[in-house]
Amino acid sequence: MIFSNLVLMDIDPLDKTVKEFSRILKEKGKLFFSIVHPAFYLSDWERNNAGIITHKKVTSYISHKSVEQKWGEQPVIHYHRPISFYFNLFAKNGLLLSQMYEPNVYEDTKIPDIPLFLFAELVKAHHEV
Repeated sequence: MIFSNLVLMDIDPLDKTVKEFSRILKEKGKLFFSIVHPAFYLSDWERNNAGIITHKKVTSYISHKSVEQKWGEQPVIHYHRPISFYFNLFAKNGLLLSQMYEPNVYEDTKIPDIPLFLFAELVKAHHEV
């Protein structure tokens, strides 16, 4: 079993990491991962005239890009990739989707119907695809 929590979007290139995941997992082994939700993470919260958050403005979702951010005092490079990039890379390496979750937001100040994270369980196939 491999557990990867909120790190895949900070690795570039990602193909070597996923290939290594596949190499070390036994047949039917599981990979659990979480990432910030690619559709919404770099999107800005929009407010109405009363200042109430109403939605997120999604722009340039399909494009791959990198953004420097701060983690405490440390700069971190975030690599934005669409969801299809992740799952196609996993499939190419014999890691097939078993389950995926996009949980509701837990903060009262945000809209619960816009997920900020994506969680998935993948299983190593009998043979590489």
